[in-house]
Amino acid sequence: MLGTFLKSARPLRALNLARRWWLRLWDSSRAQYRFRAFRPLTLVTVSYAIVASFALGQSTGAVRGTIEDSSRQIVVGANVKLRNQTTGQELSASSDEEGRFRFEGLALGEYALVVTEPGFKTTELPVNVGDRSDNPIRVLLQVASDVESVRVSANDNTIPLASQNADAIEFDRNWMENLPSKEADPLAVPSLFLNPAAAGTMGPMILVDGVESSALEVPLTSIKRILVNKSPYSAEFARPGRGRIEVFTRKGNLRDYHGNVTFLLRNSVLDARNAFAEVRAPTQREIAEAELDGPLSSRARFLLAGRYFTSDDSSTVHAHTPTGLLTENVDVPGHNTRLFGRFEFDLTPKHTLTLIYKFKNKSQQNQGIRSFDLPERATDFSIHESEVKVFERAILSPRFLNDLRLTYKDEPQQTTSI
Repeated sequence: MLGTFLKSARPLRALNLARRWWLRLWDSSRAQYRFRAFRPLTLVTVSYAIVASFALGQSTGAVRGTIEDSSRQIVVGANVKLRNQTTGQELSASSDEEGRFRFEGLALGEYALVVTEPGFKTTELPVNVGDRSDNPIRVLLQVASDVESVRVSANDNTIPLASQNADAIEFDRNWMENLPSKEADPLAVPSLFLNPAAAGTMGPMILVDGVESSALEVPLTSIKRILVNKSPYSAEFARPGRGRIEVFTRKGNLRDYHGNVTFLLRNSVLDARNAFAEVRAPTQREIAEAELDGPLSSRARFLLAGRYFTSDDSSTVHAHTPTGLLTENVDVPGHNTRLFGRFEFDLTPKHTLTLIYKFKNKSQQNQGIRSFDLPERATDFSIHESEVKVFERAILSPRFLNDLRLTYKDEPQQTTSI
């Protein structure tokens, strides 16, 4: 550039060119300085925007958990309150059939969880809503100390209520799933507590949701609880407590959806050979159950359950016939399909409509074969059942309850000799 200035014929023009070059160089250096000074501020602004957006996404939390008593049994219907320690605002809920509760959309901060249930001490726990983890809270209720004063009088004619029976036995869903029973029969263990004399020659009375049934053939996952000897001498029932089994089915959940699948398998690989058989007969039993429940709307819920049972058993025949000794293993297959559906609608807070449908398809082949009964005497049995129940319950006043039950049942069955 300097050589250009010297070669120029006009010194004034060369001086102007040098001035413009210097000003352009000065403006470029100032722009680079401004960019370098602005770059840290830009990085700080972008980082703040990212952190603010992340904090905005985490501005709410949830509290969930289960409520149990001192024996690790779930507590249903417990009153649960969540109080904000800053604002004093309270949210209320109750534990469902599985003993669970949940609060969602909570502002971050300190809360107090208060659980109350008749017969238990009030439990209060501090809860911090702010952690990223949504770990469930396990609330253990302690039995409240009860002080009762009893006054005895010679002229006291008080008669205890039929429902106040200390010998009543209750089996809930957890008990029935863990108790050993053949073919996962829910009545196998409760039947042990019945009195044969009270049951009579017709066998025990089985009540399913208040309606008398000949047998309990619903999936195990659809049963809520089973009662034996509840209200033993109540005028509501035709049998005493030791001759009656009361079964209550589960309701759907109004909050979220739940489901489970169960599969049981038994094989004769480790079984011993029948002493009267020449070879060990193959035997296999399979049980598959599935259940799904949840809300249909804010006032309606459903529960669907199914069970499929197949049994590939065998009977051993060991008999002397005119042609000689007959020793034979005869297959005795059986299949049983059960479907159960329950739909419940809360028409009003005191008016409920329930629809229940039950389906059964059962078949058994080669029945009646045993030690001295030859295979020619076998019979095949089949039964199909469809049952519809409609329950309408209205609480008209604190002392008046109207309970309407309608049942329709179609049960054709057939026994055929081979």
